[in-house]
Amino acid sequence: MEVFNIKKFSLHDGPGIRTTFFLRGCPLNCIWCHNPESFRKLVGSKSCDTSESKNYGIDKIVEIAKQDLPFYEESGGGITFSGGEPLLQHKELIEALKRLKDEDIHTAIDTSGYADPDLFRNVVTNADLVLFDLKLYASKKHKEYTGVSNHKIIENFYQLSDNSVATYVRIPLIPKITDTEENLFALKELLLQNRSIRRLDLLPYNELADSKYKRLDINHEIAGLKTQNEIQLNQIKSIFEDVPFEITLRG
Repeated sequence: MEVFNIKKFSLHDGPGIRTTFFLRGCPLNCIWCHNPESFRKLVGSKSCDTSESKNYGIDKIVEIAKQDLPFYEESGGGITFSGGEPLLQHKELIEALKRLKDEDIHTAIDTSGYADPDLFRNVVTNADLVLFDLKLYASKKHKEYTGVSNHKIIENFYQLSDNSVATYVRIPLIPKITDTEENLFALKELLLQNRSIRRLDLLPYNELADSKYKRLDINHEIAGLKTQNEIQLNQIKSIFEDVPFEITLRG
């Protein structure tokens, strides 16, 4: 597996204390991406394939995962595969998920949901939890700001409910793009149709991404954008106050 970062003692990538493997590559090109070091492709005239990454065999992934077993067992934690988009490395990912399950280690996948539906189903049914990122409901705007349509994403989101895969939904709150009332109310209606959701995480915009783009010499289209203030964030949270699952506001 091609990994560009490993974060131990992670507290925001699923339940409990976790080790998160960040996998290289992503089929989306979100203008607000806070992990530009995961890119493989060109953005404009700049090469984004500049960060360090390492290839790990499945045995090594399992070995690293088992180093913190006592912390997982005490906290109800485990392993999360994030990115980038982990589904791009689906063959290795499925093997890793199966091996970790044999070790009785809880697994989670943090995904945009952009994948062939059959591939998506084959991967997520081997995980204990899916962290599913929902960004924009309108397909035209989704393509404008991420580079791809959301048709596959919506189809795969429904699959989670059909297959009863435990799901945490994550909505990045990008000012004037994803945090509009029109978009959030539309996403809320979508959430209410999914029976597998256990939690909704509302994620305020991370201004610290600017420094990563500067370091990698990549143009950041929304450089200088400021996150919402406390009043605005509470107003956003109130939109979802009547949903039948837990809500978190990280910011």
